[in-house]
Amino acid sequence: KAVTGFESRTVTAHEVSNMILKATKESDTGLNTEFKNIETGRVYTKEHVIDQIKKGNPNYSHYHIVTMDNGTTYVRSNADKSSKNNIE
Repeated sequence: KAVTGFESRTVTAHEVSNMILKATKESDTGLNTEFKNIETGRVYTKEHVIDQIKKGNPNYSHYHIVTMDNGTTYVRSNADKSSKNNIE
């Protein structure tokens, strides 16, 4: 039996609650290795964040990864007009 009164639609990335990350741990070379969701307090490893970005998790849509020639991968904020979602 079909359910009526509901519209099926695709949710856009802008409608998903995007998390705001802050770097909480760095390596000796300054590479961010741990991040904190400043809204929930949850802490994530660099590897977890990179994995979620690669999977296209919309909660991470403000971020992207950059891999250098030496193989080091960085998590970066997307360029936009807001400084609120920049990784500090």
